[in-house]
Amino acid sequence: MVPPQSAKQLAVYCKERLNIRTVRIAGDIDTPCSRVGVLAGAWGGRAQIELFQRGDIDALICGETQEWETCEYVRDAVAIGQRKALIVLCHTNSEEAGMVRRMAPPPGACRDPHNAP
Repeated sequence: MVPPQSAKQLAVYCKERLNIRTVRIAGDIDTPCSRVGVLAGAWGGRAQIELFQRGDIDALICGETQEWETCEYVRDAVAIGQRKALIVLCHTNSEEAGMVRRMAPPPGACRDPHNAP
């Protein structure tokens, strides 16, 4: 759970925290979001839609999607009155922050193996 905010606010938060210039939103940008799913990278439309169908998320943040599946699913859901939003970060943008953190040396580790003490 995240603090309640609109999908637009959540998208801005993602942009700021991940230092991304552009994100895409499908669905209702004003939908209140507090239950957010995250599928970084490329999970594919089926996994993304199944996550929405469980009914326990308001928004999904993903790396990439297939336009003819997840985006259309979210647009259709909004058209029948469901409050849903999809935030697409871009495949590499959705994974890069985790890789930087994962690959960062632990505190006190030698950063340059050629100049190890």
